[in-house]
Amino acid sequence: MNQSDYVTASQNYAKNAQDAYEQSLSYLLTGLDEAKIADQNAANIRYENLITKIRQQLPGIQQQFERNAKAAYINKQQSLQQIDADLSRLGVNTQGFGVTQRLLNENAYGQAYGQVLTEYNDNLRDVANQEVNALGDLNADLADLDAAYAKDRLDTQ
Repeated sequence: MNQSDYVTASQNYAKNAQDAYEQSLSYLLTGLDEAKIADQNAANIRYENLITKIRQQLPGIQQQFERNAKAAYINKQQSLQQIDADLSRLGVNTQGFGVTQRLLNENAYGQAYGQVLTEYNDNLRDVANQEVNALGDLNADLADLDAAYAKDRLDTQ
């Protein structure tokens, strides 16, 4: 056997030994992979639970909107009845003053209903913002997990 045969044989032996050693330690990488998957699943479950909790606000917001809208309409109707009674008593219900009073009542209702809609939309926007923030937090958590996994994998290798 010449020297190049010994070099080739020793290189092959070293490569085989390296492969065998890396194979014997592969359980470490498998463990890291399993831990990463478990951490990702946990983060996704936390996110889904948070989204469920955030969305539980929606029925209350809808009910509050409906109550406020009904209250605004009832106030309008009660004010209209009072205006009609007062104008009839004065005998001016079909004249300009009566029309003006009815228009003022409609305007007040429009403003009240507009305020109710604004509050409703603000509440819905708040829920949507909470959902976006939760998604941002999930993405940040997943990115942190990926970074930690990459570091651990490099350290292990």
